[in-house]
Amino acid sequence: MFNNKERYNIDLNKNEITTVGQNINNYISQLTRWKKPPKNELDFETMKRNESLEKAIQVVVYMRDKLGAETYEDILELLKDRKVDPKIVGLWLEEGMVRVSGELDAIMDGYPEFRKETDKIEDDFKRRLKELVKNFKALEDFFNSL
Repeated sequence: MFNNKERYNIDLNKNEITTVGQNINNYISQLTRWKKPPKNELDFETMKRNESLEKAIQVVVYMRDKLGAETYEDILELLKDRKVDPKIVGLWLEEGMVRVSGELDAIMDGYPEFRKETDKIEDDFKRRLKELVKNFKALEDFFNSL
């Protein structure tokens, strides 16, 4: 799994860490602040990142408005306790709306029927991480050769 610690949430899209006890409205604000305007109409990377963030915000707002979550930890507990309709969780996974290690771990605990989907997301993260390390190594080799 992601070896997620209880006190932290690791965002797989941004490689950033958030405290789990964070107020849910502050978390929504944080996700909103991470969105950036595209440099131009061909800046698909930024557009994709913004779309991913918007999807994450939709999940958090749903958990706050429909299930009364007040902190990020509440989101994790609601998922672990299977309080979200499995059809909704399945849709979130299918649409790429859940990409955060804490949420994925909670879904693995509360919704074992989605193990295949969560494993696929985990494998994708590991693949992207390997590519990042490979690119970093190539860059390091380049600078060492100068």
